[in-house]
Amino acid sequence: GDLLRTIVASPAPVIAAVRGQCLGGGLELALACDMIVADETAQFALPEIKLGVFPPAGAALLPVRVGASRASELVLTGETWSASKAASAGLVRRVFTALRFEASLEEWLEADFLPRSAVALRHAAWAARRPILRALEHDLPEMERLYLNELMTHPDAEEGIRAFMEKRAPRWNSADNLRKMARG
Repeated sequence: GDLLRTIVASPAPVIAAVRGQCLGGGLELALACDMIVADETAQFALPEIKLGVFPPAGAALLPVRVGASRASELVLTGETWSASKAASAGLVRRVFTALRFEASLEEWLEADFLPRSAVALRHAAWAARRPILRALEHDLPEMERLYLNELMTHPDAEEGIRAFMEKRAPRWNSADNLRKMARG
């Protein structure tokens, strides 16, 4: 939470430039930035659910960026989005070609940011960050409490992490309970 708050407190706009995979904690950090840009090969995912856990900061911040329904796609399934799908969902602002990524990023920054007043950019960034800041202040502590005090004490969390380390499919203790819940 502290690093996320540091990003949000920056006096200048913060842009996450993503090449390759942006997974789990990396995506959570990017979500605290003002914008995300990516090269065409970038992939975005919150795969924690596959380990029997969930991403607290991702669950708190992603709905602010893309809405609750689209956030649920990533948080509940661990699905991976391509750069183009992430852009369509509103997560990524610009997608640049991999070969010209740095040059295209520099051209975009020079065209869209350098001509602007630094003071106006600072205040505009602060104002635009308010929903993210509210999520960090109000939602994230509850998500972290749920994660640490309830989820991490459940055998499924231990099994998911152990299965990942042992490179095998997890054997969930709660699988039968989920089937019963689905039947009503």
